[in-house]
Amino acid sequence: LERTQQSMDDESDSVYLNLLEKMAKFKRTRRPKSSERVTPQFDGGPLTDLLADVLFFSDLETASGKLNFATLGGYTAMLVVVDKFTRMGWVHPIRTEKQDFMGALRTITLSIVQFGKERGGKTPWLPCLLFADKAANQSPASLKTYCKDFDMIIRPVRPGSNGMKILDRYMLSLREYTNYGMELIDRQYSLASH
Repeated sequence: LERTQQSMDDESDSVYLNLLEKMAKFKRTRRPKSSERVTPQFDGGPLTDLLADVLFFSDLETASGKLNFATLGGYTAMLVVVDKFTRMGWVHPIRTEKQDFMGALRTITLSIVQFGKERGGKTPWLPCLLFADKAANQSPASLKTYCKDFDMIIRPVRPGSNGMKILDRYMLSLREYTNYGMELIDRQYSLASH
């Protein structure tokens, strides 16, 4: 800091300029008023970003902890796809995650594309991104053909992201409705058997 006035006036002194650049990071800025604050907005439109997850029946309360719980049709889980913009959801039953995931995902994506073409008007609503944490369990070749067929990009769901919160809320309500429906069926079955 022992600098002369002449060296301080000299703008070509790179050390001094570097110090000014570092100090500029600590400059205090005015905090925006509550009326000036903005909330982050979603850039996409309807059906552009999809969120996918698998809900296993063994995770439900009515399954009472059975790890191999299956329905009469042999289904052990549900594939759930939720639109990030509209919060609409599609559900498809799967028997095993490894074998049925891609087939169920294709079925749901086809119905979403059809729905988007019907509702989109002149510019159809087509999915572009799929956020899925279960996609890592699938073969890279099947994921590549899926991406090519539907012209989509698959990305992992980031924990704590807005998309994860949307998916968690949808999964929670689906879990509650499924538990309630299974309890009603159990009650009706137990009343009919007596």
